[in-house]
Amino acid sequence: MSRDFSSGNRLNVGNPAATNIPGTALTLSTWFRQDAAGSGTLIGKYQAGTERQYLLYVTGGSQLSMLVGDGGPTNFDEAIGNTLPNQQWIHGAGVKNGTGSNALKVYVGGKEQNSVTSNLVMTTTSRALLFGELSSLNLPLNGQMAHTAIWDVPLTPQEIHLLSLGISPLFIRPNSLKGYWPLDDYGASGIARDHSLHNNTATMTGTVGLTPQPLRRPISEYTLLVGIPGTPGVNYNDSATVYVKITPSGFEFFDEEEACFVGEGEAMLRWEIAGVENRWQVFQEMEPRFRAEFGLGARTC
Repeated sequence: MSRDFSSGNRLNVGNPAATNIPGTALTLSTWFRQDAAGSGTLIGKYQAGTERQYLLYVTGGSQLSMLVGDGGPTNFDEAIGNTLPNQQWIHGAGVKNGTGSNALKVYVGGKEQNSVTSNLVMTTTSRALLFGELSSLNLPLNGQMAHTAIWDVPLTPQEIHLLSLGISPLFIRPNSLKGYWPLDDYGASGIARDHSLHNNTATMTGTVGLTPQPLRRPISEYTLLVGIPGTPGVNYNDSATVYVKITPSGFEFFDEEEACFVGEGEAMLRWEIAGVENRWQVFQEMEPRFRAEFGLGARTC
């Protein structure tokens, strides 16, 4: 499922502290599909001539662009990618990483398409965070979006690649994830829920309906093995590494030897939660979110 946007329709997160990000570290990520060539807002906390903070959008030339400003009406840096195809699901991301050469990057399909010098430092603004439009009829998106996320750190190229494979944002730097909107809310009336720990629900302006159009690479097609440290002979059998097998229909723990049954044909990915100290503690804290993401019941092992 995804959300279908058209002119005059948008989702408004408001201006919570979690996404009002200052400084020089930021990652924006989303899946999107355009109905036709042309411009459109994906993730925007930005208004030219008033307050420029950050923006991920499609240009009039159908190119993905990552743009950051210093909070004022004029200054901005922009990295623009290559021409995009229409009517195809695409993963897009933009990363701001410090200042200087190559500090601003844009990714399409998990691959870097452009990097530029960026010396601007973002400041907080009063602008609302919007999906699908910058304001009424301003840079509207005609197409679909899903699995939209924001971090206050620069994700690595490897982490962007994982997102492009369909891995949930909940598994990527969870302690720095400032918002995650799957945009597939079943039974939600006029809202889009934030599945991060910040719970900043987006409200609807106009009609941003659900569409059954699948992603190019549905998350449900993937099985994830998350490697986390254990204590041999104490909480997990014989291994110092514990693997959590997560599929759309199950959630199980295995030690290193038990994990070896995995066959090459099962398209599994083995990965440690990146950049997080005390990984097991973080995983325990995030486990309810992981279960909600995959629609899983209580753990039985």
